[in-house]
Amino acid sequence: MSYSLGNSPSIQSLTAPPTTHAPYPVAHSTSKTCAKSSFSGIREGMLTPGTSASNPSSMIGCQAHPFQSIIPSIGLECVMSWEAEDVSLVDLDWLKPHEEIKVKNRDKLLEMTKKWGGFTKPLLVDSQTGSILDGHHRHSVAICLSLKRVPVILIDYLSDDQITVDVWPGSGLESITKEEVIEMCLSDTLYPPKTSKHTISNHLPPIHVLLEVLAKSE
Repeated sequence: MSYSLGNSPSIQSLTAPPTTHAPYPVAHSTSKTCAKSSFSGIREGMLTPGTSASNPSSMIGCQAHPFQSIIPSIGLECVMSWEAEDVSLVDLDWLKPHEEIKVKNRDKLLEMTKKWGGFTKPLLVDSQTGSILDGHHRHSVAICLSLKRVPVILIDYLSDDQITVDVWPGSGLESITKEEVIEMCLSDTLYPPKTSKHTISNHLPPIHVLLEVLAKSE
């Protein structure tokens, strides 16, 4: 089964202030056109595809704009990991959830996000369809705050064999497939909270993207 993105989302590379999560370098992108895969930082040119927030194949081409950023650079020793410079900002309207949320958890995260003044973790999103794989509560917080964009890590979900999905204990399902996750995202229904469990959900980089930045469309 193949899934088409349709209109490509508007993606702008992340510019973020320093965060206390880790020491930070100053990263400055140079003027060049580059093709990036699933684990590459999105800096400038054309992008080629390639922990729970409540607890503090088709190809696409997306124009990424030049930027200068002061962000933490973190190399995590795990099966899969990203750095903060791999994070991009995408239109909130493009994202598609596949699970319901726990309202109490969302409300707690909403208050914390207001105190932080920004997002401290990106969402994990399929680059082909906009399907949310991890970060449903962060997505709901963005809706509550009427944000235009959210920080995400984009992955080529269906074609990357290193990314696996299982079910949480007590979910009521014996198993789940990537295709079923995508199909649910593209449908009018949702799984209950804490249904899918992705292998890399605990390895998202710490960030800090101001709410005032996310409130703007560009």
